[in-house]
This record gives sequence, C-alpha cells and structure tokens, in this order.
Amino acid sequence: MASYHKVSLLFWKDRQIRAWLKSGEHLTAMLAVYLLTCDHRNSEGLYWLPTEYIESDLALKADEVGARMAHLLETGFAEYDEGAEVVFLPNALKYHEPKSKPQIKGALSALERVPDTVLFPRFLTAAETHAPTLAKEIRKVFKNRLGE
Repeated sequence: MASYHKVSLLFWKDRQIRAWLKSGEHLTAMLAVYLLTCDHRNSEGLYWLPTEYIESDLALKADEVGARMAHLLETGFAEYDEGAEVVFLPNALKYHEPKSKPQIKGALSALERVPDTVLFPRFLTAAETHAPTLAKEIRKVFKNRLGE
C-alpha cells in the first residue's frame, strides 16, 4: 500500500466539485476526496472498500454515506458494486496512467487483490481509453475475469 496518492490540482476546478461546494454539498466533496486518497485506494481506481469503512473513517452514519455516494454515482464520479463492495473511479487512469514496466506490474498486482466484480469490464474499457498498455496486459492476465 502506498503511503500517498496524487490528487490532481484540477480537482478543485472541476465543475461538479465546485457545484457541490457552492450548493453546500461539502460532505459529497469530502467523500470524493476520501475516495481519491483513502487507505484502501489504488492508483488504478478499482478497489475494495466496504461502506462501513467509509462510515468509520469519516464519522458518518450509513444514511449519510448512502446519500453522498448517490451523488457521486449519479454524476459518474464513481461507481460501486454493492455485492463485491468494490469502488470504480472511471477517471483514475486518466490522471494516473501506469507507463513503465514496474508501474504496470504494480497495477496488475493491485488488481489481483480486487474481488471479482461486475465493474471489471467497465474498468477495462477505461484502461483501453486511458492506459492502453495496461489494458493489453489486463487482457492477458485476467482472461478468466473477462470470460475470454
């Protein structure tokens, strides 16, 4: 687990983030930052995160987390597989494309720790768009998850 994660400075200029802040949805913006920086996150943006962890880490009640998460899901900031308890951040690879062989190896290692999820095909689509070299390796390593 990395001791830090980069968050683009453009985060604060994002229209959706600014709209949440202007409308008083500070908890939604805080949850977005949490998803980008929490202990469970990986740079690839597909990771296991039970909502109970969010509740505990942010000292929020289940209904508050649900309401804030609903905003993130509605706007496409995140996707969540409740059955597998997996988060997918569709734009993570746009900002953190693994390029070198060690980075790709690390990304594959991180993905091996993610439970099977219905979000995996969507993740692969994002990888094909933002990290084609990684997508090629994912197709080789995760044939079973892709049904290939």
